[in-house]
Amino acid sequence: MKPIIYEIKRTLTSKTVIIILLLIVLFSLVLGYALKGTLSSANPNAANVVNLDYAYSIKGSNYNLVTYSSNGYGEPVHDVSVSISYNNSTYTATSNKAGYANLTLPVITGKYSIPTINYSYDGNTISRNIAIYANSIDTMQGIYQVTEVINPANTGAYSLNIFYYGHNGTQSGKVDVYYKIGKKLQPGVSGGGTASTGNASESNMVYLTSINKFYTANIPLNLPSSADGHVIYIAFFNTNASILPVNSNMPALLEFSYTTISAGKIKYFAYEGLNGLFDFFIPLMAIMVGYFTYGKDKASGTLDSVLSKPITREGLFTSRFFSNIIAIFIAITIGTAVIDLFANYYLGFYMSLTSAVLIIATFTAMAAAYLGIIYILSHLIKSVSALLGSSIVIFLVFALFWGVIIDLVNLAMGNGTGSIAYTQTAIYLSSISPSSLYTLMLAVKAGTLSSISGATGTPSQYGITYLSVSIIAIIWAVVPYITGLFISKKMD
Repeated sequence: MKPIIYEIKRTLTSKTVIIILLLIVLFSLVLGYALKGTLSSANPNAANVVNLDYAYSIKGSNYNLVTYSSNGYGEPVHDVSVSISYNNSTYTATSNKAGYANLTLPVITGKYSIPTINYSYDGNTISRNIAIYANSIDTMQGIYQVTEVINPANTGAYSLNIFYYGHNGTQSGKVDVYYKIGKKLQPGVSGGGTASTGNASESNMVYLTSINKFYTANIPLNLPSSADGHVIYIAFFNTNASILPVNSNMPALLEFSYTTISAGKIKYFAYEGLNGLFDFFIPLMAIMVGYFTYGKDKASGTLDSVLSKPITREGLFTSRFFSNIIAIFIAITIGTAVIDLFANYYLGFYMSLTSAVLIIATFTAMAAAYLGIIYILSHLIKSVSALLGSSIVIFLVFALFWGVIIDLVNLAMGNGTGSIAYTQTAIYLSSISPSSLYTLMLAVKAGTLSSISGATGTPSQYGITYLSVSIIAIIWAVVPYITGLFISKKMD
């Protein structure tokens, strides 16, 4: 037992393992920071954006003009200066903590006006024209003025910010909100504005939520993942199941493009980033550990002195192999834990226990495969320099350029990117490279083949499941070891 513990300690404290672990920590810091930047850049300065809605009613000989100021999260903004030039006079007010500002304007009998309203916040002034009718018919009364804003609880998703000012200043009654998923978004094309109601009804739309007795409301768009990347239609229904006016004085549907950067997407990006980090460093670690702790000694003849002691060739082979793989397993676990801490610090989530186990197990199997290959080469190549050169070639072919090889093979076979033949070939070639183990596992976990360049469809269509990938991982972990053990007994 003591020799194994010694070999584990020797491997863990080797310069190779320490340097690679430090590089994993460094690059995981960069990855976490980059993903945080991706999430933040999706919705820049939402807190500094100010939207203004308005409506008015007539009370006696005056208009009561109400404005509502909110930011890009749908939160009320106070201290917004509101001024309106009307009838050769300027009227001013400042929004309160609830975002409302009230202005009183005189009614000019028989006159229709389009005055300019200015609102200023944080040194910026925005102007817009509004319509004021002398007969008190306000086109914004009784209309649900809806703005798509960022969901403050999940900045990768959206909410609907609603302002309603009923006739004579009344609140809204009960509203049932429904949605419908429309066509898939095309590159460079987006939906927006309002759409005709068509045959829309509660029976052919999906219930989202209900709201009641409000001037302002914020509705998180908790839509299914299938809505992402599509045009979405929103309808407001009253208690009689009739569609209400939305951003128009006629009943209408709200239409907009729905694309999110959800926590799920960020996690997927994080897992892909982890794939890239570990796909490079874990094979490198396994190859260097195998070379420096076994291969170099074997090729130089140093192991012969060890074999003069009461230990068999297979015993030496097995003890060093499993000492190496246990040490690499510990290093992978440490690396995964560090990345998980950074993910929580930068992105606000820890990976699930299932994800952590899959990552550690898959990359340990990958490391065992590369370690076994180096052990095999150690018994076939008698020159230290030739063994080192062969180890580098193994790393370059399988760890760095395997994706390029997949593309070249498909090109030679005439398989078009995204075709069934291309995908089948890519999956087959991925299964015969230990570096593709986590790529295959990530595809199963995400339910998409997007992690395999050029492949399309779902993993299950091509027999890629947790079971099949696990079998491939076990084969890669076991076969090189058994082959190397056999060679150490028969060929030395």
